[in-house]
Amino acid sequence: MSGKLLPFSISFEALSILLILEGGARFYLLPFAFLFHLIASAILALIVFPLLPALYKKHPLRSIVLLIAISFFTFPVGYMATLLLALYFFRYGENIFIKTEEYLVVEDFLHSDFYFPGRFFGEAGVPGIIKDKKVHKALREQAFSVLTNIKVPAVYSLVKESINTVDGDLRLFAFSLLYRTEKRITERMHDLKKKLEENLSPKEKARVYAQLAQAYYDTVLFNLVDKEFVKETLYTARDYALKSIEIEEDDHVHLLLGKIYVKLRQWEKAIMHLSKAYSNLHIKQRTIPYMAECYYYMGNYEKVKELFKELSFTTDVRVKYCRDLWVGEDARAS
Repeated sequence: MSGKLLPFSISFEALSILLILEGGARFYLLPFAFLFHLIASAILALIVFPLLPALYKKHPLRSIVLLIAISFFTFPVGYMATLLLALYFFRYGENIFIKTEEYLVVEDFLHSDFYFPGRFFGEAGVPGIIKDKKVHKALREQAFSVLTNIKVPAVYSLVKESINTVDGDLRLFAFSLLYRTEKRITERMHDLKKKLEENLSPKEKARVYAQLAQAYYDTVLFNLVDKEFVKETLYTARDYALKSIEIEEDDHVHLLLGKIYVKLRQWEKAIMHLSKAYSNLHIKQRTIPYMAECYYYMGNYEKVKELFKELSFTTDVRVKYCRDLWVGEDARAS
């Protein structure tokens, strides 16, 4: 739709230039020239805005007004610069973001000035060290301390398992980690609910609802909720997320809602929200595995294969295996 408006913008701009050239002899034409230039700038701003990165879309009115101002007040240089930006986005918009697997080379970072603590073990072997009772106690504790720095759901599942160990120090370590994590999330929930009592603008309220939904979802994601309360917690997260998008549409909240419905195994509702997130270039890749899971359980295997073909890169080993299984040589070659 935005591409179809571009010829109108160029036409208005060309007309305004012609009127300005004629305005040397006929001054009454100048107001019309500036009016056409303003219309051309406004149309061009509306074309460019949807193509901008998400960072610049947080304040739509401000961004659009700024684009119009740049184009209008620096006429014709500003208009040409904005036009070139629009053409660039139309041509390269799908390829602006670097594909990590093609361009990220480890050797480029070997002498970079950033902190890397190194590894005591390969991460994959750490759970085996912790669970193996034949391993020396000190080594098991060291392995546990390394693993707890990795904030992923699988770690917290292992932590909960470690509560039942006969090793008192390891059990205390596990209790401590779970307590600190639960306390951090609970305090965040409390602060967010307290913030809702303030006189917030609709956008701020939508943001708080979204953060509350994420906090409740995290308690399930990190296995901090007992099985009996998982559904109840997910429904609470869903309610807050729905309140958020009722106030203001947000693709990230739709992605969160999709993940919540996947956990609840409500595939149609999950697809409805994930499809909205899928249309956003910035989070499209994160959406694909969840959509593929939904279509798999719905029996639409052609759609699963089609989605995995679009998945360009993943650091999740489980997702990579699924991708290779469904796409085969095409996935490994990409």
